[in-house]
Amino acid sequence: AVAGGKPLAFLLAAPPLLRWEDPRRSGGAAAAVATWYFLTAWAGYSTVALLALLAAVHLLLSVLHSILVPLETAEILKSVPLHSAQDAERRGREAALAYNTFAEWYTAILTGQDLRGAAQVMGALWAVWWLGSLLGGRHLIALGAAAALGVPGLYGKYRERADAAV
Repeated sequence: AVAGGKPLAFLLAAPPLLRWEDPRRSGGAAAAVATWYFLTAWAGYSTVALLALLAAVHLLLSVLHSILVPLETAEILKSVPLHSAQDAERRGREAALAYNTFAEWYTAILTGQDLRGAAQVMGALWAVWWLGSLLGGRHLIALGAAAALGVPGLYGKYRERADAAV
């Protein structure tokens, strides 16, 4: 069902990062995708090599930080819980609800109870296959990331014009 009868209203449900509510974080995500694309497309790195390099740099910085920070501060940081028990329980319930919702939708598609949804998924998979065969995996991922980082924010900004056009 489309919220308010507007065909593009689902874009408003995109995560805040994709809607550019915090331009610094969204810009950082866009810069990370652009950097990844540049390094894999033109500098010759593979994604696996970049992930290994990123993990090694993170580990090096963490070790250096633990050596350079006074012992008292390090002990204080170790004693702070990452999440409270209530927060962890709430997140667990949310994750279970999201999984159950997805499982119900997926089961309905697989069993033919939602033929329209199955047709939409098949159409989307065909479009991804077609674009992937034209562009290649790296270009398809970059195009998808650019769309994910651009379309919801633009829709939020130009909602009335987009709804009128569609």
